[in-house]
Amino acid sequence: MEDNIIRQIIIISGIVVYLMGEVDGDTAILQLVGILGLAVLATAEELIIIYIGVEIVSLSFYVLAGRERKGMKGTEAGIKYFILGALSSGIMLMGVTIVYAQTGTTDLELVGTVSRILIIIGMLFKVGAAPFHM
Repeated sequence: MEDNIIRQIIIISGIVVYLMGEVDGDTAILQLVGILGLAVLATAEELIIIYIGVEIVSLSFYVLAGRERKGMKGTEAGIKYFILGALSSGIMLMGVTIVYAQTGTTDLELVGTVSRILIIIGMLFKVGAAPFHM
């Protein structure tokens, strides 16, 4: 059932990217990889799979942020986004590690308060929400 939903999401996303018009091939592929990461994230039931989905989305967005070749702003944005993403990944992994140390599993139902806070802080860093934005 979940595989069918993921296939439908990817097909519909491909159609939307195609209908957007003048998008070059690299950008379309990066957008589709980001959408694939979101599909993985939506169907995840384990913390490790959630982390992998978030990183797939983040890596494609890092490249999209740094694609501006005409000036230094694109490169600077990509590097800053990558560094902030590495920090938030570390915080998220610390929360996942605490869950695994306490419970012996990475199941979402067994997430404790401290690790839940660290995982949420890591996610807020990833999306750049206030007060975690730069």
